[in-house]
Amino acid sequence: MFVLARSTVPMGPFRVQLVSTFGRGVTVIGLPPFGRLTADTHRAPIHFTATVREVDVQQLTTTVRSGEFDGLVQMVRKDALQQVYPFALRLLLAALLGAAALALLAFRNRWKAVALAVLTAIVAVAGCETIAWATYRPAALLNPTFSGSLELAPKLIGPARTALDRIDEFRGELTRVLGGAARVYTSIQSGPFGEGEEIKVLHISDVHLSPLGMEFAQEYVFVRGNHDSLALQEAVRGISNAIVLDGQTKLVKGLSVYGRGDPVFSPNKLTAVDDTELAERIRAAGPGILFDVTHLSQPPDIVAVHDDRMAETVAGYTPLVISGHFHKPSAKVTDGTLYLRVGSTGGAGANVFTQVGGVPLSAEVLYFSRESPHVLVAYDLIEQSPESGSLTVRRHLIEEEYGTLVPSPSPSPSPTPSETLLTPSASATAT
Repeated sequence: MFVLARSTVPMGPFRVQLVSTFGRGVTVIGLPPFGRLTADTHRAPIHFTATVREVDVQQLTTTVRSGEFDGLVQMVRKDALQQVYPFALRLLLAALLGAAALALLAFRNRWKAVALAVLTAIVAVAGCETIAWATYRPAALLNPTFSGSLELAPKLIGPARTALDRIDEFRGELTRVLGGAARVYTSIQSGPFGEGEEIKVLHISDVHLSPLGMEFAQEYVFVRGNHDSLALQEAVRGISNAIVLDGQTKLVKGLSVYGRGDPVFSPNKLTAVDDTELAERIRAAGPGILFDVTHLSQPPDIVAVHDDRMAETVAGYTPLVISGHFHKPSAKVTDGTLYLRVGSTGGAGANVFTQVGGVPLSAEVLYFSRESPHVLVAYDLIEQSPESGSLTVRRHLIEEEYGTLVPSPSPSPSPTPSETLLTPSASATAT
């Protein structure tokens, strides 16, 4: 059943994989990369899972633009109901084939035993399906258990029954958000860039426990920020798809990236230091970073830090410094080095969707030339208002805005090995 009783079927603009096996009587709805929700929906010992695998962006865009959100819901509902009977039959046939194969292996030509085994499988599976159908409680889906990033959902929107009271308002907001997203996708695809020839880098910072934050952190290079403990850094290091940089340089998709963790750990306002002391401790990291960068065989394509004041010393020694921390995007050039500061990807944190006038969600997509040396040729600044759902993308072409950038350091004394960065263990004393 586990091997054969799975099928990927269309449901509106989505393709959903259906899987069923014997197990606890629950329904699991998977919404990657957000997580999944699980509900105790029936009494039969059979487990149902439905996972979204693909999205037809063009169809979804057309539907959202036309304002037919209710039509989209009805389309998905109709398609889902049409798939129930074929999938139930597929489940039954999978059980029959499995039982027949195992019975033939065990009993060989003892045909009565083989027939009894097959009959037992049919009765067991068909009986479970019938009981599940008779006892199924759709209302249980209103109070599910969340996992993954969706664990924050109850905190963000409250109990599902309360949210139902605001469903019309929610639909209106969702339509605006999806409409904005569709316009963004359309504008990016039709733009002069992003045709697949460039190396693309997603630049995010200050995820602030947003529902999507750690999903991104599992697939990209991680540099510790001021709210990240050393314990968290080590936990991220244990994730198979994560690369943690804290004084090291790694080659990622052809790009050399140097990263250094924030020397100050301030998990909350109670542990925060005053601005003067903070600036001093941040800038004290500069000589160590400069020493690391200038002793590489060639300058890294990217220097990644949380607070760009850490990397003021490498102006003129590297083409690009990326950072965050200040929750407001900015760009400047110093001695031929471009400093790109992204806003907050998590906005105001877990209450990003409920706080009026909150910090906009922000991210950047960087485009590097494919040929070596890799040069940043453009970047897209993407911002979304959590209050209105409006989404904007602004493309910046480096040569048009800054001309040809050639890093050239200002005259200054050469760094020495004694001018080292505050060690991570020392920085943890801020707690």
